[in-house]
Amino acid sequence: MRSFSPGMILPGNCESTVPREQVYDAKTRPHGVRCGLHDNLVNVYGRDSSTGLARRALDNAGVQYGLVAFNAGQISSEQFLELNANMGGYDADGNIIAERSRADRQALRIAYRKGRVNSGGGDLGSMPIIDIRPYRDTDADIHDRVRSFSTEERLKRANRRVDNRVILTYGARSSDTDAVRLMDRWLSDIAADSSAGSAIDKTARNKPEELTDACWTGDGEKISEPASMDGGGRCNELFAAHRDPRMAAGAPLADDILKCQLKPVDPADYKQPLGGTELARLRTIFPEGVCDYSRSGVEQQGIEGAWLRY
Repeated sequence: MRSFSPGMILPGNCESTVPREQVYDAKTRPHGVRCGLHDNLVNVYGRDSSTGLARRALDNAGVQYGLVAFNAGQISSEQFLELNANMGGYDADGNIIAERSRADRQALRIAYRKGRVNSGGGDLGSMPIIDIRPYRDTDADIHDRVRSFSTEERLKRANRRVDNRVILTYGARSSDTDAVRLMDRWLSDIAADSSAGSAIDKTARNKPEELTDACWTGDGEKISEPASMDGGGRCNELFAAHRDPRMAAGAPLADDILKCQLKPVDPADYKQPLGGTELARLRTIFPEGVCDYSRSGVEQQGIEGAWLRY
């Protein structure tokens, strides 16, 4: 493992595309090429006029980390308070800082309106979808199984149905080559369907019968059963889905709120009792309030302009 100075941003593809001597470093190359996520997307989000830095849609203000565990009695009030008091955020250089991260409202607006946050709407509700998901929850990989169910929640909300998709989960890092053949047949049958009905109706009724939710064990055994986040069945026993830290802080399964609306700390929200001193401390940690996930996110809105069709 190579080490870099604390102010240096050098993730992923930056090493292969930019000479190291040209990469930004807070001390030695303050005007170098910045390779963080938001700098990589600067043509999408733009720059802040006052700082010149890329606008960021990163935010954790008001997020009560560990809320679900606290309400379930799995952590103590002291652990809950200490966790949130020391959570902090990231600055523009990717350094951990004491303050929570604050998103740029214009970046949030762009993310939603231009489809950078997949809403499940547009043409996605009528498009045939095969979600092929190698199981990587044990690998510290962002492509974990819960993403399938977050997408499903977004599809449900936008279209009130999800019969245009199937979820295939694998125990090994492999893909189902048969899915390509089945998708080809699915698309061909849709194209040949001249009967009446909406696009999503045609997609649903032309789905191949053998194309259903399923999982495969490491030995290659196929288990056909409906995919679900919390339900029973062998697939969930073998490949349990895990909620991410935002969901463990009370965010919905759709996981599409980049910056939450805030509300005052309310003792009724906590299943374990919090004394006067603890409530005062909680209000000090969250002086502007805590996330209100009963409301849409800040600047959350429908798509328009680009990405209306896929």
